Formats: sequence, C-alpha cells, structure tokens
Amino acid sequence: MKQTQEIINKLPEIIENGPSAETFLILENIGLSEEEIEKTLDIITQAIGRSGLYKAGLKPEQMSHYLDENPIFNKTIELVVNGEVNVQVDTGNLHPELKKAFNFDEDEEIDLEQTFIDFNNPENEDRAYGLYELLEHKHPKSSELIEKAINDEDEMVQITALQGVDEETVNETIVQEMLELFKQTQNHTLVSNLTGNFSDFNIQQAIPLLIEKLQSENLMIVYDCIFCLGEIADETVIDILVPFKEVRKCAEIYDEDGMLSESTGYTIRKITKKAIKKIKKRNKK
Repeated sequence: MKQTQEIINKLPEIIENGPSAETFLILENIGLSEEEIEKTLDIITQAIGRSGLYKAGLKPEQMSHYLDENPIFNKTIELVVNGEVNVQVDTGNLHPELKKAFNFDEDEEIDLEQTFIDFNNPENEDRAYGLYELLEHKHPKSSELIEKAINDEDEMVQITALQGVDEETVNETIVQEMLELFKQTQNHTLVSNLTGNFSDFNIQQAIPLLIEKLQSENLMIVYDCIFCLGEIADETVIDILVPFKEVRKCAEIYDEDGMLSESTGYTIRKITKKAIKKIKKRNKK
C-alpha cells in the first residue's frame, strides 16, 4: 500500500477513534479507496487482538500470522502494548483471558463462591469468564468444573475448560470427555485445544482418533492432527502420514467476506515433514 507511512503517522488517532466516521474521513483524506480502508481497518483490528494476546502473557515467538511483516500491523501492536493509545474494545465475545488483559482488572477481588453460583446459572451470559476465574484461582472443585464444562453448549465455556486442564486437574474422566468430544466435533478451534491437551499429557488413546480425523476437509484440523501425531505417536503412523507430504496447501481460515483471518504459516507438506522427523528422532532414543 503506497500510503503506508501516512497511515502509520495517523495510527494513534485512528486506533482511539475506532471504526468511526472520523476514521473513515482520515483514511479517505490520505487517499485510500473504500476497499483499501476496509483492508486497513481489518489489519488494525487484528493487531489490537494480537496485542491482547501479548498482554495476556503469550510471547511473539508463540505466534505465526500472515500479517507478521506488515508495518501497520506491527506499529499498531507497539502502540497498544506500550500503552501509547487508549483502545476501546468490545470484550463481550473475547476469550476470558483476553477480556482480562483488555480490562486491566488483574487486581480485582474475586468472590469465588458467588462466581461459582453464577457459573452454574444457565442464564448468566458471562459464564466463560466465571469459569476462567474459578480455574485461575484454583477452586477446590476445578476438576469437576472442567468435566462438566467440556460438553457445555457455550463454545467459549468449552474452550476455557480445555485450556484450564493442567497437571493438577487432569483425571481419567476428563481424558475420556476430551476423547469423546474430539470424536464428535468438526470445530477447528475445539480440535486445536484438544490436540494441544493430547500432546501435553501424551494421551495415547487419541492416536487412532487423530488418524481418523486426518480425513477432514478442514486443513486446520488436518494440520493440528498431524502436529499432535508428531508429538505423541510412534513410527507405526509414518506410512499414514507420508501421503500428506504431497499436500502443498497452507492451513488457512477465511471469514465471511473472503478475507484471510487465520493461517498456520505452514503448508500441510511442511508440517508433515516436521512431524515425521520428530517421530523418527524420538524413536531412536
């Protein structure tokens, strides 16, 4: 984009105004077309989201995105993370950890018993945040909460539960609930969190399910399954993985407008080669 530096110079004002009429006028005056304005605002929005991840504790090296080299993307992150701009974010649909990062309420006192009651109230729209706080503060019934929440009707509650599984909470019931959910779901976000747990806890029962899921038409799911097999499987899966070395497409997600919203940064071919290499190396020991 030719006007990149001009956009960067106006970023503090654009970020603080949000997607308002003032912002559109600023970008129009710079000389952007309507399509370029939409693209620019999408880049800034994604950068603000990435900033929230950093505030929540994730490291840059843990992230990979097609916009990582974009100067507008990077400058937006710099401004937000360093607190150089005031960001108004609708946190209603964010992951609880991101909501906490944007709300800057780390020191807020939590009434765990009331939070427990609120979480068990199906009418409460903020149950995922409640569950996050209960698990973050090591509620004595954390394992039971996770067991129940893994199959919740609210996807964000499910994700929060899966991300709350750790060495202290994991048990056989939770493992079986995760395996059953993995069998049933075609949701790539749930699959990503499940495969992460399978890898972290070396859940060998997941291997045949991972192999079966390789037939998914969703390359994000295929990517996660191959990655997980690379972490926990032995050499018996290599022949199954070999054909995926011929798949040269990247695992990507596009939004309803056809814009790329998520990318692994790797082709299926590349992640398959990495997985096979890791399996061979592990089984030589």
